[in-house]
Amino acid sequence: MNRISASLIRIVCVSVAVFWAGVASGTELYIPEIKATTGQSIDIPVMIDQIDNLAGVKMVIKYNAEILTFKKAVKTKHTSPLMHI
Repeated sequence: MNRISASLIRIVCVSVAVFWAGVASGTELYIPEIKATTGQSIDIPVMIDQIDNLAGVKMVIKYNAEILTFKKAVKTKHTSPLMHI
């Protein structure tokens, strides 16, 4: 497993652990499996179900900044009503 895949697994684990602490009952968050090679640009979708009764989501994603570079966050048509900071 290369360094990027290992880092993505850590990101997923930390994200899920942080998110579960304050999630509405029955709502699930997940990140699909992603594979990449060094130097490749990738999108990491954060998926959430049952957003109808959510006003917003507080989520902290920790990652190794020496390996990955955050470029931007994008709202979808389904998440645009949620508060994003």
